[in-house]
Amino acid sequence: MNYEDFYQEYMLIEKNIKDSIKTFNRFQRTLTKHMGQGEIKLAAQDLENIKNNNIAIEESTKQLENLIESFNAQDYIESGEWTNQMLEYGKQAKIDIQGSFPIYEMFPFKVRVDSENQDIYIDRKKASYLRPSFFIDKIATMQAKLNKASFNAVKFATELANCYDRYLIIKGKNSEADVYLLDLYKLLVPMGRFKTDYNKQAFAFDIARLRRAGEIMLKDGRKVQLGFSRNEKKAIRVLNDSGLEEFFSTIMFYK
Repeated sequence: MNYEDFYQEYMLIEKNIKDSIKTFNRFQRTLTKHMGQGEIKLAAQDLENIKNNNIAIEESTKQLENLIESFNAQDYIESGEWTNQMLEYGKQAKIDIQGSFPIYEMFPFKVRVDSENQDIYIDRKKASYLRPSFFIDKIATMQAKLNKASFNAVKFATELANCYDRYLIIKGKNSEADVYLLDLYKLLVPMGRFKTDYNKQAFAFDIARLRRAGEIMLKDGRKVQLGFSRNEKKAIRVLNDSGLEEFFSTIMFYK
């Protein structure tokens, strides 16, 4: 099933309903006029027209009810058609999509598809957009909003540096050591309930923006260096300015 075909069927029925409502309003205005002028015979005809028009609305409404009932949302998702259409629209919109059903990453968002309940989750927030084209438009809008949001790279780097210094003290390491970014994330967001507001994907997005900021210097004169690691479990995936993926694992502050 192609949702756009289904939607076009809906649009035809919706047009009939809208046209019938316009006709109803016209007859109602005429009825009001004729009653006000005492033209009872014409008013009776207006009422007959309204009754016939209401029958047309009921018929269109029943058609719409049957159409909606005919759409098996669970089958649509589990058959893979929703996924295929979503991926195609994502490709057209040039959105980087990673993963496989039912979990996807659309940086910096995590998307989960719940076929049993016909729900779509974006970072744990239920969206339920079963029209693939609308879902992709929503993701694109959310990504654009994030990219336009102001970002103070120095401030963010300073916050990371504070966590970095604490981590070195806790672990007894020397200054200018490579530290895993995910270890700093745990210090940056120490309590579980805060991770809902600032999850790892949001952290990865800030790391990507820090990367895009180029070379920056903190007030104490230190610079930031992001590094790589063979430990894939510690890696953070980000997208650069060209939309290409990069994986960073460590960070170091140095003079």
